[in-house]
Amino acid sequence: MVGDYGMVKIMDWGVARYTYLKAAADDCSGAESCRVRDEAGSDEATSCGTVMGTPAYLPPEQARGERDRVDERADVFALGGILCHILTGAGPYPLEDASKLQQAVEGRLGPAFASLENCHAEPEPVALAKGCLCPDPEGRPRHAGEVAAAITQYLESDLRRAERDLVRFFELSLDLFCIAGVDGYFRRINANFPRALGYSEKQLLLRPFLDFVHPEDQASTATAISDLSKGLPVVRFKNRYRHADGHFIQLEWTAKTEPGTGGTIYAVARDLTYSLAA
Repeated sequence: MVGDYGMVKIMDWGVARYTYLKAAADDCSGAESCRVRDEAGSDEATSCGTVMGTPAYLPPEQARGERDRVDERADVFALGGILCHILTGAGPYPLEDASKLQQAVEGRLGPAFASLENCHAEPEPVALAKGCLCPDPEGRPRHAGEVAAAITQYLESDLRRAERDLVRFFELSLDLFCIAGVDGYFRRINANFPRALGYSEKQLLLRPFLDFVHPEDQASTATAISDLSKGLPVVRFKNRYRHADGHFIQLEWTAKTEPGTGGTIYAVARDLTYSLAA
């Protein structure tokens, strides 16, 4: 369930085991007495030596009833199965030529690994999924905290890469990109603004942008800003901006505001001066 502020809450923990109750586990008779029960089986209470769980996500050691080897890394395997499903569209035991339980018992994970290698996802989550699905528990991350840390590191690095790409696009585009406010000031401009208008970046940021707009276009520009403040987009709006040497250039704007940004405007303009002259 997703609650307030996007917080995810687990409502059903399914089958849980307190791993430190060693004395009770030591009284069990071992793997020979184990039986497997899936979600379609009996509703009787869990007993020591009973293997329970969803076959599609069982690690091999749990499916085989090797109770002495079942620990936090069984949960890591299940997390790897979820990640595998996210990346490939199928869980760790996708084949239908045998039951998923039998595939789990045999640790038949080759098809899942092949699907992960061919899913075109980023290498980091693919490697993490394969590590979590290692048939040998010793080859998996030790506990879910390590999986969470790896996912967090990947997401943060992915976000930083997206930010770098955005900055590169912002700075290298041939158009005039800006972030402005409905208060009438530029907050950020790319290098094309000073090049096109002849003012320094500081001059453009410190003065209201209407100061640079042709007097005849100021009313229509104010109307466009009013529309943006109401959440309405502005598409192909034209006005004239004064160059530092006194002449005016024709700009065509496309702009919008994003909800929850306090009236922040994201806009791009194209200089039409020379195309109109032609």
